[in-house]
Amino acid sequence: MGLHGPEVDEAYRSFQAADLDKSGNVSFDELKKVLKATVAKTQKDDVLDRYARYEFQSVDLNHNNNVDFYEFLQVYAAVKGKLKGI
Repeated sequence: MGLHGPEVDEAYRSFQAADLDKSGNVSFDELKKVLKATVAKTQKDDVLDRYARYEFQSVDLNHNNNVDFYEFLQVYAAVKGKLKGI
């Protein structure tokens, strides 16, 4: 996955903040807000949207437009890794 200790803790806190209804899931829009506030602060919205949408769709296998924490971690790590190289 590529995340370690403090990064996983940061991701968990971000997930909890995004999960306003405490359902244990976040939507794509909620995920994008979290990524913009954490790992993609300086990225243009269109770049973030492209990476986030691709990664979100790759883990949202049941196509319900929500991801749980473990799916969220995969997206968070992937987007963080991709944007690090830009």
